[in-house]
Amino acid sequence: QDSETNLVKTLSMKIQNGTTSADSKIAVGESNSADRRCLEGTKFDLGVPKRGENFNSHQSGAIMLLPLLTDYIQHYSDLIHSKFRNVDGFFTPAQTSSTSPQSLDSFRSYAESSSFDSLSSQILQLLHEGEIYATCVEMYTVTALRCLVLLIRLCPEVGNIIIANHISLTVVRTISVCNSTTSSSSNVGTETEQSKKSSSGLEADDEHSTSSVEVQVVGEAPNSTEPVNSINNIATSTLLYFIMRLASQDLEDSRSSPELVMLAVNALTCLCQCCSQEDLPKLETLVTRGILTSCFKQTKHIPVLIWTQRLLVSLAKSDKLLSRFCTKSENCPLYLMHRACYVKVDGIFDLCKEYISTLSNIISAHRSGLSVLLSNTCPCTEELVSAVIMALYNLLSRYKTTGYQHKPVVLNTLAQGVILMHSLFQGDPAFTQHHMAVQLQYVRLLSGLASIMKSDIETWRSHLSVLDELCDFDIYDTSQDSEGEDKMDHS
Repeated sequence: QDSETNLVKTLSMKIQNGTTSADSKIAVGESNSADRRCLEGTKFDLGVPKRGENFNSHQSGAIMLLPLLTDYIQHYSDLIHSKFRNVDGFFTPAQTSSTSPQSLDSFRSYAESSSFDSLSSQILQLLHEGEIYATCVEMYTVTALRCLVLLIRLCPEVGNIIIANHISLTVVRTISVCNSTTSSSSNVGTETEQSKKSSSGLEADDEHSTSSVEVQVVGEAPNSTEPVNSINNIATSTLLYFIMRLASQDLEDSRSSPELVMLAVNALTCLCQCCSQEDLPKLETLVTRGILTSCFKQTKHIPVLIWTQRLLVSLAKSDKLLSRFCTKSENCPLYLMHRACYVKVDGIFDLCKEYISTLSNIISAHRSGLSVLLSNTCPCTEELVSAVIMALYNLLSRYKTTGYQHKPVVLNTLAQGVILMHSLFQGDPAFTQHHMAVQLQYVRLLSGLASIMKSDIETWRSHLSVLDELCDFDIYDTSQDSEGEDKMDHS
């Protein structure tokens, strides 16, 4: 913990001073050496301004740290996706946190004295050492992700470079695959002649314009013995790719840490936040790769769900991406987000609070936000109203809990939820039908809210009017019965 704190402090100083350590410079030259050799001589225009072109020392120091952080994150990503990831005892961070060097030495001695020559004892020793090694790699990766989030927040240009790098290399990969497919359909002689012409043509184009990453890389790729494989490797070796890879893990099947997944989603959220609304569609890959779906399935890990909702809100700033959320299936991220409000785990109240804020932001930020949520022939539309009611009901139960110290915050969220329900009431012709599945909670919710807000009529006058419109029963006559039933539930 102390070393991590010192690293973050050092990182901040490096950014402020515009300098990097010797280790960072070494990492810049050595990381992904195979890929760098493949692209030797290739020029990338990744949005990094040249010296004298509004390039300050703060950006320089931050950018120079990216290869070092990428190496840590890539190493961990490769480790957990290796063929050894399911071997019992190889990757169990929870168990290895208490392992000491003394215990490792004693294990080695035991292995040597018993049957060191046997294959089984050697494998056991490797697995035992692998536990400690994996724990260290995980710790470094956690620190790297935290530093990356800090970098993006302090210097948004870093986020733009990460995105531009991934997009450029993805385009290169697509063009390379297309060229490979086309050339494979022709004979060898024709292919050689065409590649020579293409190469000379590209060199001529390069004299007129050096701003196209795709032209330069594809022009030089034929010089490599395995151009397509090399470019494929590079396109899947960007920092954004590794972050997405970590974020999309299934925590039920893997041995990875929930904290790592949460930090990966946090980093993706920061990348979205540093983008302008016009540039957000460039991150469409976050939607098409099913990352939101994977994260919303981690229902036992509330921090992951909360950060996934924040990622969804950040992506929803783009109308194009908002319209792509719904997949019209039970794997729809919106549907899974609604269903998460029904889970009974610690932290559900924080999740419900974030959920109400998420939907309110989508509806308020887009004219078509409400229609996008309600017009899908998908389970997400059927589940929306009842999920909002359950989320507000959970928050109301927490508000009534004695000794809860954040009542004003929860009350403001409940008030926000009342406006949200009213919007759904006005926009959903089947509102009554949709809340029938949670009718009991609906009655208790409206009655409880009316009882609370009635104590300060001047402040909540408009909300009380909305509550009257939402119910077709005498809300004040049922409030006392609702309070009595709630007490029985808590008891």
